[in-house]
Amino acid sequence: MTKVVLCFALLLSPAPLVAEEKFVFDSTPGALPKDIVPRRYSIEVRPDVGAMKTKGSETIALEVRHATNQIVLNAVGTSIERASLKGERRRTTFTGSER
Repeated sequence: MTKVVLCFALLLSPAPLVAEEKFVFDSTPGALPKDIVPRRYSIEVRPDVGAMKTKGSETIALEVRHATNQIVLNAVGTSIERASLKGERRRTTFTGSER
């Protein structure tokens, strides 16, 4: 019974409430530009255990916040064979030989 009373007293005590600050993407640390924001990922991974390699595909839904002439991805150790951009008006495909 004393534990219940103690817990109830602690709940009602005037302790300060602490909350995290509201998330603001622009002030979030990181090296990638903030002009384009990923909103949704769909990833398919196909491991080849014998060759110790992995193949797969990824679809990323992006929000373009500001006009830009580049899209920067965090893809260390990854080779991209083909990429395409599909927008409201057109679709563009790039191969691994293009930079």
